[in-house]
Amino acid sequence: MTKNRIDTKLAQCKAEGKKALITFITAGDGGYDCTEKAVLEMVENGADLIELGVPFSDPIAEGPVIQCASERSLKNGTTLVGIFELVRRLRKQTDVPLLLMMYLNTIFCYGTDRKAALTVSLFRISRMRKKMRFRAALTNITSITSAW
Repeated sequence: MTKNRIDTKLAQCKAEGKKALITFITAGDGGYDCTEKAVLEMVENGADLIELGVPFSDPIAEGPVIQCASERSLKNGTTLVGIFELVRRLRKQTDVPLLLMMYLNTIFCYGTDRKAALTVSLFRISRMRKKMRFRAALTNITSITSAW
């Protein structure tokens, strides 16, 4: 079985005897170009995995900093489709594992019957209790390797 990017990177860190540096940014906070530049700077400065927060209008599971970043991002017009395009651009520039942190509602609003064709390493769902139900839905919309 082929390892996904997360497993590969974590195994590499372990072999090197180091901890993985996992960074976070809310996608679209400051615009897509700003997010793209920040992600590439994170990679250049040693990030092993990068989590992209998908902004949500009612981010109750988040603290005030991420809530404000989500609000700014949404006011900028950030959409899930736009974030998918951002990921496609980033994939051409880096193979660092990218994780999308989002709420389940976001996927269902996007549509579980749509194809996203992403190379995201993991979708992390906030406050998600029925992972198996979501995993089945996710399989219908994208071709990613998920690690639960």
